[in-house]
Amino acid sequence: MDPWDTRTIPEYADMQYLSHHTTLPSSPTESTLSAFSRMSIDSNSAPIPSMFAPAIPTFAPDVTDSGQTQTFIHDHNINPAYYNTAPQAFPPFHNYVPDIECSDLTQGPVPQTQNYEVFPPSSHIKAVSTKFNPDFKPDGMLADTQLISNDAVVFYVHRHRLIEASSNGFDSLLDLHGSYFLRVVPEHSEQLNIMLHVIYGISCAPFQPNIDTILTVVCLLPKYGLQPKNYVAPTLPLFNDIRYRMPASPLLTYVISSNYDLVELAVMASAYLLSLDISSMSAEMVEFINPVYLKRLFDLQRARINALKHQLSFPPEPHSATPECDFIAQKSLTGAWVHSAASLIWNAQAGVTAGEIEEIFRKLDKNTPCNLCKDRLRERIKAIVIEWSEVKVCLQP
Repeated sequence: MDPWDTRTIPEYADMQYLSHHTTLPSSPTESTLSAFSRMSIDSNSAPIPSMFAPAIPTFAPDVTDSGQTQTFIHDHNINPAYYNTAPQAFPPFHNYVPDIECSDLTQGPVPQTQNYEVFPPSSHIKAVSTKFNPDFKPDGMLADTQLISNDAVVFYVHRHRLIEASSNGFDSLLDLHGSYFLRVVPEHSEQLNIMLHVIYGISCAPFQPNIDTILTVVCLLPKYGLQPKNYVAPTLPLFNDIRYRMPASPLLTYVISSNYDLVELAVMASAYLLSLDISSMSAEMVEFINPVYLKRLFDLQRARINALKHQLSFPPEPHSATPECDFIAQKSLTGAWVHSAASLIWNAQAGVTAGEIEEIFRKLDKNTPCNLCKDRLRERIKAIVIEWSEVKVCLQP
């Protein structure tokens, strides 16, 4: 620091902070499904889509030649229902950069280490989480750590809860010793919000996140030393948060469940994939999915189609010959049945419903003049509907 520099230590600290945050990251992908076109490797050797990889913190105001900070323009809108933007919600922050000596003459170099963290000036904080705010005391204890998302939202949490849950110090962000922590987490506030709900065992349903966002968080968990299998279980809130939104994105749910061996969730998702054309899956998705689960889905579809073929191979039983309808006349019904069954089997999907099967064969009823033949036809249709409803519709745990 120049001995003749008239800037105050806080001003100099702000300038140092800004010099490390002058590049805005690329905007996040809008669709989780498109992430399968780009793959990356997680720090715990779990391949995840690149959109699940961390983003760069977005504290990026411009700096004038005088070293003063220009007006900070935020690129993202925050839903006021999610975050508290009232002035009293923000405690005072110190514009402090590690290793800046409180001296007018000297300053040591700023170390560039893995655990080095620059504390953002308070003027750059955009909002405070409505859930994880200064009054958040699940065990009667005040928060001792502040996490700041890459869109400048503050979350008040308890360091010991994160340390106990994480196997890597929350991606080494909480490895440093001290009684109070403030760390920038390179994730969007919506994702960080869900992740903290997961750690504290709270449902994120009140915030109404979409299924793609929740599944993105599932893929982020290993990066922060959290095993998805420990949090996506039928008795835990995250499981139900995914379960009730799964119909909106069953394939993505199944693929991610397979990758982390979330058996119960994969079983539920498989029931929505009976009509899926597996050959239409992209190469990236096939690469990401666990091959064991891919085969199980294929076997499920094949087993259902084979069961349908077996059921349709038996036409209605003939009745005793009558003057109006002898055995030769009854062969016309058998021929019509075989023709309809062949058409159904040719275009059959594992997800065909009992109602669709019944509708196809009900057409034969109108063209059958013999009442006895109609009775036998209706009996056979009813039997097929019952048999088809008993064929398994999902994987077995």
